[in-house]
Amino acid sequence: MAVHRLFALLQCLPRTPDALSPQQLAQRIAERFEIEAYLPIEVSAETARKRLQRDLLRLEQLLGPDVLHCERSMRQRPLYSLDADLVLPGQDPDLTVIWQTLSQLGALAIPPLVVKDATRRTRQTVRHLTEAQRNWSAKVRLHSRMWLPAPPRIDPGMLQVVQQALFEDRQLLLTYTSRGVKIPKLYSHVHPLLLLIRDGLVYLVARHREAIKQFALHRMNQAEAWQDGCDRANFDPDLWLTAYGDSDHEPQAIRWVFRVSSDLAEHLREQPVGVDDLWSAPDSAGYSILTTEMRYSERLIWWILGLGGNIEVKEPVAVRLDIRQRLERALSPYEQD
Repeated sequence: MAVHRLFALLQCLPRTPDALSPQQLAQRIAERFEIEAYLPIEVSAETARKRLQRDLLRLEQLLGPDVLHCERSMRQRPLYSLDADLVLPGQDPDLTVIWQTLSQLGALAIPPLVVKDATRRTRQTVRHLTEAQRNWSAKVRLHSRMWLPAPPRIDPGMLQVVQQALFEDRQLLLTYTSRGVKIPKLYSHVHPLLLLIRDGLVYLVARHREAIKQFALHRMNQAEAWQDGCDRANFDPDLWLTAYGDSDHEPQAIRWVFRVSSDLAEHLREQPVGVDDLWSAPDSAGYSILTTEMRYSERLIWWILGLGGNIEVKEPVAVRLDIRQRLERALSPYEQD
């Protein structure tokens, strides 16, 4: 079997449960590699068919039936596929597309060594992508309608040290300047637990002297990874986020009643706000009453304030009064005009 044909077969065989017939496989090879090794162009159709069957048989003998699957039946042509767990470094276009998309949407959350290795592995594969695969990253965007100021600059070397220490469960030595403080403070034996990316800001959630603290990466002056292991005992990131990830929260969900405009109601009916949303029929002005249960948080209040006159808090009464006071304070500077 010619080496270039072996490479083309391994590259183009789909992973189980997908499968291709020999004719479909020949067409895929021709499209991806621009070679007609199995198409009746320079040779007869019979010769091309026998060549492909012979190469598939040899490949099956080489890899074994557990790796190269062949589904044969009396009613249809055989269908071929590779085992789903088989990994061929640098020869998987699907993984390359996944990596490109992940890099575009969330590169900050990927350990630096993984970034370096994946970039190296997929660099050669890019030239084997189909036109559709090559253009996928241009067809996906992560976009928020919420305006946020530009995130503060994080030293790339600092970020890499923190990411790698978190990835390898190693302790950190940090020099950190807290907000409102001019003199940096030294923190030793910092146990990194979680990298939290929130509203453009990046925080390291870590254990220091039995307390869980948040360190903003843009306020770190220096970071050094130690060889000492990290203590992650009894830390659940989801439970921590529920309890401490948001400021001024209530531990339990409470009852809310909103008066919602017709335009906003149309969106919120597709995006549940809380638990068991209950909607009333619109009134004469087109407003509906939404009754639901959810936890109080400052993020929720910001969301309500950002919707302006499209939403009115009826209950809880204390929150209604708080929002009214905030709006009055916001209006006060404009009343002087």
